[in-house]
Amino acid sequence: MSEKVNCGSRAVAAGQLPLGVSEAAWAEAVRRETVIRPLCGAGRLGQAAVAAAVRGLGLSAARVYALVRAFRQRPVTAALVPATPGPRKGGRRLDPGIEARVDRAIEDVYLKPERPTLKRVLIEIRRDCSAAGLKSPSMKALTARVTARSLRERVKAREGAKAAGDRFRQVKSGLRTERPLQVVQIDHTKVDIMLVDDVTRACIGRPWLTLVLDVHTRTVLGLYLSLDAPSATSTALAVAQAVLPKTEWLADRAIGLACARPAGNHPCRQWP
Repeated sequence: MSEKVNCGSRAVAAGQLPLGVSEAAWAEAVRRETVIRPLCGAGRLGQAAVAAAVRGLGLSAARVYALVRAFRQRPVTAALVPATPGPRKGGRRLDPGIEARVDRAIEDVYLKPERPTLKRVLIEIRRDCSAAGLKSPSMKALTARVTARSLRERVKAREGAKAAGDRFRQVKSGLRTERPLQVVQIDHTKVDIMLVDDVTRACIGRPWLTLVLDVHTRTVLGLYLSLDAPSATSTALAVAQAVLPKTEWLADRAIGLACARPAGNHPCRQWP
């Protein structure tokens, strides 16, 4: 049969204690709760009640008041678990002079486009601390202080603003459609071919391709190819081809497509 201990309004079985809390610490928290809970229920703490709690718990009056405040803010047994002795998590124990030299080395050496290694930074810190008669920090201490800095800040300083932007910029979702022809996009691109004269073979240049695309199906609805740069004219001609029938256009060019659409592109129309 498993032993039960009270956790606020819940029962917690031994062996299922909160993460990181020993059985002894939990038992002490339960003992404290039997004294602190009645005090929290009282509107105002009297000296006699506090004195009784001091005697019952073997704590100072200041500690009893602190436990009452903690339990009122969070009325569960876990709020009364004794604090684990030792340094506070995330706290820094290096001498202030060493801390200042570590921070300066990170700023002046590590956060540079040359991207020096942590080993190189530690060598600089040790040289600086030795000159000042201070004990050098360990690699673990240096690593902890570097990783405590924002990753975006580190990437921006060492790899550049563009790399930081590419890595951390919020990616916006694309256009979302529910049916074909709900949204149509027009795009211009310079074709990766070079045209030459049929006779002289002189280079004419690279043509521009204007495409009308259906966002939902990614189908090419119309196109226009020209040596002229994109303009309102090329856009209008591409749109005209997109909405007009293409049967004759395909026949003139001897293009036989089984999926060729016999009519123009109109919203919500079902194509065979």
